[in-house]
Amino acid sequence: MGIDRAPVKPVNGLSTGGFDWTGASVAQDKAGAGDESDAESREVAKKKKRRNPEIKVDKTGDLDKYGPQSVADFERQLLGQPNSSLLWLQYMEFQIKLSEVDKARDIAERALKTIHIREEEEKMNVWTALLNLEIEFGSDSSVEEVFKRACQYNDAQEMHRKLANSYIVTGRHQKADEVFQNMTKTKAFTADPKTWLEYASFLFTKLADPARARALLPRATQSVPQHAHRQLTEDFARLEFSSPHGDAERGRTIYERLLSTFPKRRDIWERLINIEEAKGERENVRRLYGRLTGMGIKSRWAKDVFKKWLLFEEKGGDAKAVEHVKAKAAEFVAAQK
Repeated sequence: MGIDRAPVKPVNGLSTGGFDWTGASVAQDKAGAGDESDAESREVAKKKKRRNPEIKVDKTGDLDKYGPQSVADFERQLLGQPNSSLLWLQYMEFQIKLSEVDKARDIAERALKTIHIREEEEKMNVWTALLNLEIEFGSDSSVEEVFKRACQYNDAQEMHRKLANSYIVTGRHQKADEVFQNMTKTKAFTADPKTWLEYASFLFTKLADPARARALLPRATQSVPQHAHRQLTEDFARLEFSSPHGDAERGRTIYERLLSTFPKRRDIWERLINIEEAKGERENVRRLYGRLTGMGIKSRWAKDVFKKWLLFEEKGGDAKAVEHVKAKAAEFVAAQK
């Protein structure tokens, strides 16, 4: 259907700054303004050319915010931080994500050569990362080769612990067990209580083999110095309480032997009380406090014990027990006077 329209009158273009937005006046102005507009265009172009070389993209902020994102970024940062094991390890991870395992190995070797010899901890971090890389992507022989080299340049016992931990983290528990067994057969390591305690903890928690863990204590006491026996024995007792495969009654038995040998060791009493309280064994806690305050301890220690005992009963909300503790405290003070 046709619609009649009124004739459209020519409209002058909207001119802003000399530019015609509709283009209607171009034909009229072309002859007179052509030379002038060309000159202006050339001038603008010259100004742009002069400005363009000065415009540079500064990516320093992005590097600080997101970290190195390319090989060039890592290489540039390493020039300023050659002893940073964290940066070297990030570089290795970057290559591994690109499936460039060999390049990651090369970076680790570069790091070991580059990091200053006095930066022992930084070097140790790289050795550990290289071990982890071989465990994940290499073979038993490549792990063994790197491990032997690492032991030559670092504390051998610490490297054994690092290797065992790497196997544990990656779920290779049989391999970790082999490392621990080697450690308990190495005289240089057996004098350290940590060797036995870490192995026992591993057997309790990861292999669920408490019998083998308990069998370590007699061997350990034959190897560690005499002065370390008490603490090591207590640590084994605490494993019985804390491990899901432990036996709390066995732990109590070990603690009782310790208390009969060291009846005035305040720290042993307090740790056992804290363990029983954490396990919610309120009657056991009461018995321990009662035994302790009835064995003639010094007044300053007794004051602390009664204070903790009273707080324990108040937290439990037992009014009768609170009064009992107060009465016991009063009896103790009267006896002292």
